[in-house]
Amino acid sequence: MTNPQLPDALPQILEQAIDGVIVLDESNCVLLFNAAAERLWGYSRDEVLGRDVGLLLPDEVRPRLDAPLDSEAIVGSRSEVPMQRRDGSWLWGSMSISRIDVQGRRLLTAFVKDCTLQRRQREQMDVLSLAANETDNAVIVTGRDFEGPPVACAIGSAPVAGCSGARSWCAT
Repeated sequence: MTNPQLPDALPQILEQAIDGVIVLDESNCVLLFNAAAERLWGYSRDEVLGRDVGLLLPDEVRPRLDAPLDSEAIVGSRSEVPMQRRDGSWLWGSMSISRIDVQGRRLLTAFVKDCTLQRRQREQMDVLSLAANETDNAVIVTGRDFEGPPVACAIGSAPVAGCSGARSWCAT
């Protein structure tokens, strides 16, 4: 680190991050669980620190934890993963994992943010796109039935001035 003040500020930086930050050791035990991670999963840091990360994984995923979490396929990638909160509710998380070596120890850091709304919006747009692609007629969507910006029209496969085909979406 080039700035001598940065090491002192690093714990506060990680704690104040708006994304969930989790640090795991070589045996998948949680070493750091910031406030945003607490909000995402619904567990307090006291319930998670020192425990196996399997506590945070859905039941369906835990048996597959035999594969190392620091595999090349996982580290350095970003993916959307289903997550289950402590209360049993589900959300989608956008997760990126990085690996660092600190004093001869290999640590994994996961940065996680809730992407449930964006995923839902994409799914809604996919449904609209499918409907628009399957018709020769214009498809008009009215109202605010979507959890994002209002969509005024989805153009079908017939060319329409100002729009460039079946996947064009005109916002109001």
